[in-house]
Amino acid sequence: MNRRSSGYDRNITVFSPEGRLYQIEYAFNAVKSFGQLIVGMKGKNISVAISQKKVTDNSIDISSVTSIYRITDHIGCVMTGLQADCMTLVDRAREKAVNYKAKYGYEIPISVLARRVADKCQLYTQRAEMRVMGSIMVLFGVDDEDGPEIYRIDPAGNCWSYKGVAAGPKSQEAINYLEKKIGKEPLMEDNDEVIKTALQVFQNVLSTDVAPKDIEVGIVPKGGVYTILTNEAVDNYLTAINERD
Repeated sequence: MNRRSSGYDRNITVFSPEGRLYQIEYAFNAVKSFGQLIVGMKGKNISVAISQKKVTDNSIDISSVTSIYRITDHIGCVMTGLQADCMTLVDRAREKAVNYKAKYGYEIPISVLARRVADKCQLYTQRAEMRVMGSIMVLFGVDDEDGPEIYRIDPAGNCWSYKGVAAGPKSQEAINYLEKKIGKEPLMEDNDEVIKTALQVFQNVLSTDVAPKDIEVGIVPKGGVYTILTNEAVDNYLTAINERD
């Protein structure tokens, strides 16, 4: 740590002379250090989220490890970063979704939920009563008006909609691959192709054959509901990718 950062890195809400908030930078570092690679991608008729299963203790039952969570019937989220912080944000998102439906009588639009969660994250960068969350949330789902949607919310409170996005370790490599693969192309119409493309991101970035037990895949198709794919279904997609390549 250099002398110029001394003091400013201990304060959540004070800018350094260079205009930096060190605690936010440290939160992003925590995501890369303690999180796992996650990917979100949407097609014309589906939203997909994939997470690497990461365990720090071989005695942990890997089947109990998850980073993909249901928010509503048509919205899910995939998380990376500090596990406890991830669960706190998931609980907040669920609470906001439940309260919205109770007040207005219909399910919260994914764009509204993303903005409200992001506003909460941004609030932590202004007040010293609570530290910044060391986690990144990617919301995925299908909206009645806008169709499939993907939103990424980070510790600084940034919130953007994406065609494809990644977070966690090696996320930049994954984003580069997504840009080459989907770029400015129209959204894919075939749901299976969307899932395969998202899986290919993992295979290319991790430079290894991905096994179904090492990842989890969540989907929300148009006309359907939030679903976690079985290992058998994931294996079928991986086999199809390998045969094509």
